[in-house]
Amino acid sequence: LLAHTIANIKQYFRSHPKAGYISLGVNDNHGHCVCSKCKAIDGDCINSVGEPDHSKTYYQFVNKVAQEVGKEFPDKIFGLLAYSNVTDPPKGKLDDSVVPYLTYDRMKWVDKKIRRKRRDINLKWGKKVSAIGWYDYSGGKHYSLPRVYFHQTADYLKWGYNNNVKYYYTEAYPPAGAIEGPKLYLTLKLLWNPNA
Repeated sequence: LLAHTIANIKQYFRSHPKAGYISLGVNDNHGHCVCSKCKAIDGDCINSVGEPDHSKTYYQFVNKVAQEVGKEFPDKIFGLLAYSNVTDPPKGKLDDSVVPYLTYDRMKWVDKKIRRKRRDINLKWGKKVSAIGWYDYSGGKHYSLPRVYFHQTADYLKWGYNNNVKYYYTEAYPPAGAIEGPKLYLTLKLLWNPNA
């Protein structure tokens, strides 16, 4: 699998020389290898979100791919979702080309306990990578009332900017009408200037 992945990514970058990045994302939720070899590495640990922890094997794989591909393509970025079973950072540092997107609904940061816990996870990640991405869930189309939390958004985006968060994506797909428009507008303005 490792050699196949490296070969395919190298071929992709050769065929798409202007591409600056590629995703090494995980399955949505579960589907990590639990063979005896991987189990011996991962153990039976439960991670910070209560899931079986597969960070050891996954980030070993990611690091090897990034390092090998980087020999030929040193300027490429490897994005991934630090999600579910791979939420927690690995013990060792990751290659500088790896950008984990920490997935979390940061509206929950309004709760002080949750905010403290998630900030701690961010700070731990900050010691393992050169840059962090956030994958957020700011949309409100599944809610009866608009999810409006302008100050909360401003606070967490400013905190992220000051703590190594360099990339941002959010699930904010505006439904028909203007319910989500002002919130997304404000978020985009804050991403341009977190101190606005």
